[in-house]
Amino acid sequence: MRTRALVVIVALLVAPALFSQCMGKFRNGIIHAFAETAGGGGSQWTTDVIITDVGAPKGRAFNDVEIWVWINTAGGLRSIGKHYSIPAGGTLRIPNVLSDIGAPTTGVLIGHISATYDVVANARIYNTQASRGDLKPGFGQGLPAIDENKGLATGEWTQFPVPTNPNEARVNVGVANISWSSATVLIELFDHAGNKYYSNTLMLQMHEVKQVQVNGSVPSGSSPGNVKVTVQYASGNAIYPYVSVADNVPTGSGLPTSDPSFFFITR
Repeated sequence: MRTRALVVIVALLVAPALFSQCMGKFRNGIIHAFAETAGGGGSQWTTDVIITDVGAPKGRAFNDVEIWVWINTAGGLRSIGKHYSIPAGGTLRIPNVLSDIGAPTTGVLIGHISATYDVVANARIYNTQASRGDLKPGFGQGLPAIDENKGLATGEWTQFPVPTNPNEARVNVGVANISWSSATVLIELFDHAGNKYYSNTLMLQMHEVKQVQVNGSVPSGSSPGNVKVTVQYASGNAIYPYVSVADNVPTGSGLPTSDPSFFFITR
């Protein structure tokens, strides 16, 4: 279903377009981040994946699905993955997906999914260990799989409406680069009037994902605004941004909530 050889993808500058993307069926898709790693406040993060077959034709008993990641080794990047059989019309849940496929469990990697027939898939990234009061076990968010042909190319951008007040929420922006070339991405945060609160240029290596908090230095009480992610350079439509908005809940008052944004509005 895929080629493991390292290939160089020729830069393909896609004409600016306007489209939106949310969870949909695919045969080759990506999930921005698979995480099994320690975090702040004593937290420990893991990732489960749920896949549903929506395309196996009549008479087919199973849909063959492969999940894999690219990892850095002394000899360069190599893939680690595993095949799964999903009954036609059925659903498979894979707890601790990085452990299950035999990948390293000490960081964050981009997840890839290939299927013989159409599937839909979602990942849940969540905390499993006791930590400070506003980040209890169970806190987490979902990230859907998105068709691997729906990323952003050089010159394209996306915007996400977000709260900016750091007392209200933590706004984290993640960017995944699924190409075989390095990429440069500009992340900016604006208030309701267009004033810029934050600007950061991220350099992404091939098959790398990074995440940053953008509203940590914003004045308290600030009005909602928006995050803009602009691809300054990428090889093909390789960049997949996402935003995670985590409520700041006072200690002892219960679990916070997290609202992932995974749709694109690009030009």
